[in-house]
Amino acid sequence: LPETMASYRTQLLSSLLPNALAFGFQEVDPEREPLKNLDTNIPVELHDTESRFFLPAGMAPQPEVREQALETLQSSWERYHERQTISDSEWVEALSQYLQGIINLRIDHVQEWLAQNLARFQTDHASIEELRRGFEGATVDLKNSVRVCKLQCGNCQLLCIQSRFHDGRHACQTNHHRIHERYFCRDATGDLRECSMAAGHAGQHICFINAHLCGKPCKSDGRFGCVHACTKVIGHDDDHLCAASVHACGKASPPLCLSGFKLADGSDYSCPGFCRIPSDVDHCRHECEARLCSVTCQLCKRLCSDQDHMHGLEDGAVHLCGQEHLCAAMCSAQGICEIETAPHSIEATFTGRHETFQYTKELSLRGTVAKRLKCVKLVPPGATKHKGPHNHSLDKKVIHFCEARCENCVYFCTLPLGMIKHETRHGSISRTRWTIDGPNHGTVLQIEGRRFFTNDEGAPMMCNLVCQAMGRHVHIDYCRSDEEAACVGNDEIQHITKSLRPHPDRPKDYITHNLFWKRSGFKDPHSKEEQAVFAKCDAMCSGPEHSGDAGSLAQPSYCTLPLFHPPANLNAGAPAVGYVSNDGHHFACQNPVVMQQAFHV
Repeated sequence: LPETMASYRTQLLSSLLPNALAFGFQEVDPEREPLKNLDTNIPVELHDTESRFFLPAGMAPQPEVREQALETLQSSWERYHERQTISDSEWVEALSQYLQGIINLRIDHVQEWLAQNLARFQTDHASIEELRRGFEGATVDLKNSVRVCKLQCGNCQLLCIQSRFHDGRHACQTNHHRIHERYFCRDATGDLRECSMAAGHAGQHICFINAHLCGKPCKSDGRFGCVHACTKVIGHDDDHLCAASVHACGKASPPLCLSGFKLADGSDYSCPGFCRIPSDVDHCRHECEARLCSVTCQLCKRLCSDQDHMHGLEDGAVHLCGQEHLCAAMCSAQGICEIETAPHSIEATFTGRHETFQYTKELSLRGTVAKRLKCVKLVPPGATKHKGPHNHSLDKKVIHFCEARCENCVYFCTLPLGMIKHETRHGSISRTRWTIDGPNHGTVLQIEGRRFFTNDEGAPMMCNLVCQAMGRHVHIDYCRSDEEAACVGNDEIQHITKSLRPHPDRPKDYITHNLFWKRSGFKDPHSKEEQAVFAKCDAMCSGPEHSGDAGSLAQPSYCTLPLFHPPANLNAGAPAVGYVSNDGHHFACQNPVVMQQAFHV
């Protein structure tokens, strides 16, 4: 029961986790419901932000939605409109700290919510470990969603504040012009004029270059970083140069900068940047302005921690974030890690030859779903795998379950691996069909008020209860001998000489209840008393006194000899109790022939 409750709780928390991380609420529609302790119904009181975050988990990447969500978060910063009052690098760094701060508030809130709702369960439960993995992966996604690019804008000298993983050209999200009064110049009348050069440019601010300086196109116009208009005096004789101190090469980096190598998942990587090496410097390899590695970690979604942007070109380069990782491999130990124990049943319809009825069918969520769990060992920082084999538990005495299944209900054995005898709870005998041997082809078997005919499915009956419902009985199995004579002399087998469905072309045997369970390999779920009854012959005395009537139940008198016994010897004399029938069965009741009245005509 505790394991079932733990599984149910983790399933519920997993379904609520996306809302918890994105909105800070358990439910959003139709009404907002705060993060609560599900046992006490008391809200988790921890400071959080009202911001909504972009969480890509469980769906395809949506760059447009991600960028829009990031822009909304950035504009919520109280210092967002102070840009260009300080150096842009300082402003962008402060913006990044603000974004990471509100993300941490949300993560701490959700972490406390999970802790309170899992406090009464064992922390090493497999479903709790799976939830923890899901939470850690989602927090990495959440932090990455607010990580800003910080490279130079493609249209001015300010920094790009789009997502670190944005597509296309770098953008500072401004109009690329100076916006504050101290960057204006004054004309002869003293009026302020706005600088017409790109935001973040080097040198003095000039309202109209053509009014004061040369203004003709820079000789490096089109190069990255160029501000286009020449800032030399009017009429100069040398090359036209703008105010930019450096003109970058500007060619697309992929031809040589971090291209042509494969990532751990087999995909090709190409750097999206542009070469920032000065155009007047000879170079044979284009390099963008990024200094750190921009490839994601091979084991998680964080960025590689290597300080060299170009290290991916090295032979055997490994991209790791420098953090400890949970192993993503499955447990490699022999056997089953966990057998699902959550009870589950549905109302099903049985359609047989003679009747149709509703019944409760036990589904395969209790005993027939075997799970191979993920390894719980940690991969140390700087490594791609841990030492030793994969295992779903750090407990040296951890149990792996047997892989045997009952062939009738397909339930897995619930005993540890290596046991000689198997045991399970058993369920509906969905893999069996009835074979009924009677005086004619229309013989019907009636059990618990339900009628079954040959070739009807066995699903309405439970594997461990059908024998009990039938009382004394035989099982029918396919003959395992090459010749019929091999079945003679075995007191637990009786060969069937006629064809029976299903598969009438395959020879079949009657077998005892004991042999049936021996062949299954599973422990007989019935009591010793019941097994003793099932081992007896199922022949019944034909006396009318055993049949019962409208006012009383039938009181059958069974043969007292073992099942498949040889006929009792009629010439051996009358038994002390009961009688021997003409067909060789011994009954403990009075002979119905003797009890009949004699008439003379």
